[in-house]
Amino acid sequence: MTRTFNGAFALTTALFLVAASPSDGQTSPILDLAAAEAAIPMDAATRIEPGSVIRLPDGAAGLRIRVVTIAARPLGDIAITGTVDGTGEQVRLTLGGAGYFTAAGMERWRPDGSGQGQFLPPGSLAAADLAEEERLVVSRTLAALPPDARGMIAVQARLGDSFVRRHGLASRLRAQDLAEAVNATLASEGRPVSVELVALRGAGTGASSTPGIAFAGLDTIAADVIVAAVLPSSRAVRVGDPATAFATVINAGAGEATSCGLALTGASPAGSFSYQITDALNQPAGTPDTPVNIPANGAQSYIFSFTPSATFEPGGDLPLEFTCTNRASAVVNSGVNTLWFSASANAVPDIIAIAETGASVGLNSLPGVVDIHDRQRSGPFAVATANVGAAGTITVSAAPTSDIPVTVRICQTDPGTGACLAAPAPDLTLDIIAGATPSFAVFAAGDTPISFAPATNRIRVLFSEGGAVRGSTTVAIRTLLTEPILPEVSFLYADADVNLPNYYRNGPVAAADNTPIGNRITNAGATLGRVLFYDRRLSLNNAVSCASCHVQALGFSDDGQFSTGFEGGLTGRHSPGLTNARYYDRGHFFWDERADTLEDQVLVPIPNEVEMGLPLDQAVARVAAEDFYAGLFTDAFGDAGVTSERMALAMAQFVRSMTSHNSRFDQALDAGPVGSAAFQAQLTEQEYLGLQLFMPVPGSDIQALNCGACHTTLAHISDDIHNIGLDATNDADAGAGNGAFKAPSLRNVGVRTEFMHDGRFTTLAEVVEFYNSGVQNTPGLDNRMRQGPNPQRLNLTDEEKAALEAFLHTLTDQDFLTDPRFSDPFAN
Repeated sequence: MTRTFNGAFALTTALFLVAASPSDGQTSPILDLAAAEAAIPMDAATRIEPGSVIRLPDGAAGLRIRVVTIAARPLGDIAITGTVDGTGEQVRLTLGGAGYFTAAGMERWRPDGSGQGQFLPPGSLAAADLAEEERLVVSRTLAALPPDARGMIAVQARLGDSFVRRHGLASRLRAQDLAEAVNATLASEGRPVSVELVALRGAGTGASSTPGIAFAGLDTIAADVIVAAVLPSSRAVRVGDPATAFATVINAGAGEATSCGLALTGASPAGSFSYQITDALNQPAGTPDTPVNIPANGAQSYIFSFTPSATFEPGGDLPLEFTCTNRASAVVNSGVNTLWFSASANAVPDIIAIAETGASVGLNSLPGVVDIHDRQRSGPFAVATANVGAAGTITVSAAPTSDIPVTVRICQTDPGTGACLAAPAPDLTLDIIAGATPSFAVFAAGDTPISFAPATNRIRVLFSEGGAVRGSTTVAIRTLLTEPILPEVSFLYADADVNLPNYYRNGPVAAADNTPIGNRITNAGATLGRVLFYDRRLSLNNAVSCASCHVQALGFSDDGQFSTGFEGGLTGRHSPGLTNARYYDRGHFFWDERADTLEDQVLVPIPNEVEMGLPLDQAVARVAAEDFYAGLFTDAFGDAGVTSERMALAMAQFVRSMTSHNSRFDQALDAGPVGSAAFQAQLTEQEYLGLQLFMPVPGSDIQALNCGACHTTLAHISDDIHNIGLDATNDADAGAGNGAFKAPSLRNVGVRTEFMHDGRFTTLAEVVEFYNSGVQNTPGLDNRMRQGPNPQRLNLTDEEKAALEAFLHTLTDQDFLTDPRFSDPFAN
């Protein structure tokens, strides 16, 4: 057998070792890909040479491939031939793309589209699916080759939508893997021809210009497989008593599956096995132990029985096999098509447990699947039971069957109302008498998105007695992205519809407005922008949205020093608040002003490798694929067309609509101008002292500290970038140059938890003290922060420092922080 391996490029450093090969005793460089988190460096082609050893994951020891030849391929892959140390077996290895693929029957690596992935056991449904895909593509491509073809045929592979959905960012690697599989088959048949991928094209781009073929079958995979399910998923009986359960076999292929039945594949446990098909009422039908044909896309139910002749404790999965003569046996998935079985000398509790996800009443969207809605972060389901065995003391617990980020709690429920009898907990213990039918509610919760992989991502509810399984059931679990809930009458965002104060509409605040003429705020545009701002679909793994780092209750800043990205990585700077973002005359965005406009800025986090990780073309495709966006784009732009430019325009409108103008400071301005008796009456004595320290106040004899020179206007916006002397040098972060940074508006600064571009301060008191005594004589220090050649020292009293902090809290706008116009439209 010829094995074909494909490896991965990654922007990390691989582990290169020098070791003695067991085959020849010579010292050779080793590229160790079997180590945890190992990856192939980008310059692998220059670091691998004939005689090198590549160690691949294959069991505990790994598989050592000794390189014979190495050559570059047209798509940037590196083709390697070699031999397996110890056996001399010839192999091919292709490096490039975003993951490993290996030959059918071996352990396979399935990329998840981000350069990560998982190894698939040979018997898993996913591995069988990949093997079937390979079989079909190879057979169809060979059939498309001209019989007299010779030499190398250049191939353009057309990657259809379904192929890309299946393999994501690893589609190119998978296409190359399939081409290698075609060549392996051609070589094994002795045909004097091979194929070479020279281009990858999307669906609908026309036929290949290459003579012969266009790489057949990449978008027409219809695997001829059978799958199976078993209920209940456990039985615990006494020796000599039959344990019965139901099974369903589904033919997922395009043709009839023949002679389909059940069998036991192992000698243990000891006993007798029998099965029989059932009718629509689940009554036995036909002849016992007789297989039947199942039509294409059809299903057949069976009842089966196992009567043990000896004890089998503590128990294990009954070695069931679901077979058809023209299909591979159904892949076994624990909790889906297995039966945990135990046989005891005496009667024991035998809990028949059935999970109900409530799809018919809208509790979840699919039967047998629990939905964790992305904003609710929890998903419930119910479990009904019947003890058909003896009485016993049973511990009931619930937990995920795989390593997925879910916590699960359970409670016993009132059979009449369904209400919990006690607070949900990780487990509970109760006495269950013979014939009893207690019911339970289960609650799964998690913040990290869970992909829909029903064979592996499941919750198991377990009923045990002294550690022995007496009952179990499982359900699939996934994260479900919700649709936005928008008001029937649109929220108002346009300036003409919003009651902005006069000092926002005129004078220096209005002069600082960076809204471009071609992107004025409209109600429909800002509504679309709001949905995009909160939509987690704009991150690679549906984990975060723009709002994950810009939280309304925090003035659209973050509660961490640095923000957490889609894979848990941290950003390099603190998240700035977005309040009054439209009022900044320079019009540039980010702390270092690297975005020329807000329209430029709003798109940058989406493809960022730490923040959201989704290429813009994929973001556009995701948005276009959601039906609810069609109406939103039509309302905003006149038609349903989705482009990154339109997304930027809408999100910029939404961010510019975030104006704060109903703080206690604004309410004082409503009473009278700054310095008037009516204005002063709205503030406390301490707050008014802080205002006089912050900025010159008409009629006041208190010397202002000139804070308002940088935090200008009655909207408290930044006038420019400034080096404020945070550090003695600019080595840590040069910002916009020479240690200068842009500052957000001070509106709602009192609800933020971290301050400055690096979040170094955690209280306003620390910020005030920095300006009082901590300014460093850094190169480029703003002249307004100097006292002659030295950095400023304000020498404030404790009373004055407290007054400044009190004034800053008057800029908090609770209406803004809770305004439904700016809230999450996906929350319900």
